[in-house]
Amino acid sequence: MNSIRRSLLLALAFFLFVQNGLPQSSAARSTSTLILHVSNIHNSKGVIRFAVFASPEGWPEDKTKAARYGSLPANVGTVTFRIADLPNGVYAISVIHDENENHKLDRDFFGRPKEGIGFGNNPKIGFSAPDWKQSSLQVSNPSTETTVNLRYP
Repeated sequence: MNSIRRSLLLALAFFLFVQNGLPQSSAARSTSTLILHVSNIHNSKGVIRFAVFASPEGWPEDKTKAARYGSLPANVGTVTFRIADLPNGVYAISVIHDENENHKLDRDFFGRPKEGIGFGNNPKIGFSAPDWKQSSLQVSNPSTETTVNLRYP
């Protein structure tokens, strides 16, 4: 009788395993907080805007393609964003100092930025924005902290 019971329990356990698959590790399905410090803010005009992109699509300015975006009032020095519940993964960050609060990066006649800009990993900025990969970093548990230094024309 014990062997029959044991066989039934093993069959039930196997059935449940097949139905549900392997249990996911907590890291595979967890989220993190990205703590983003934006430094080198020259003045208190307008707002500091950030966008976090999970892929190159829309990079670096199309916030409708961003995984997260937001803004805070500008302060001379540093502003800190806490971006909670971000799924673990690789993200690229773009930041602008929208001094006139028109929701876009103002450019001069030649296309050069007229407002402060910055990117994850603080790559060198040439005639165009750095690519997504240059500006990306790994976000993982429980939090990831990074600083973007704004550059002004």
